[in-house]
Amino acid sequence: PFTPDQTSWQALWQALPSRLQEAGASPAINIVDAGDHPQSAVQWQTAVDDHGLMINLYNASNDPQTVKIAAPDQKPRGTEDLLTGESIPAGKTLTLAPLDVRLLRVTP
Repeated sequence: PFTPDQTSWQALWQALPSRLQEAGASPAINIVDAGDHPQSAVQWQTAVDDHGLMINLYNASNDPQTVKIAAPDQKPRGTEDLLTGESIPAGKTLTLAPLDVRLLRVTP
């Protein structure tokens, strides 16, 4: 349980995915580290347009970060990098340099 001024942000970060799922509010995707664990260095936002789900990634840390996209429904999905045109197969990791950004579109 959450206790103000006593619960660490790390404990909240670990508990949040299951709490969201229990509330029926799971995110469209998750960005996890290369070992499929929650991570906090790469921030992401999603938006839906007429062509599908777009994901904006931003490495807010001072170190390179390797992440991958995890769909809560466990369906593997590839993505297209809208800035470079690169096709990224489902399950492939992405490495973002410090302060790097990627703009992705999820392919069905």
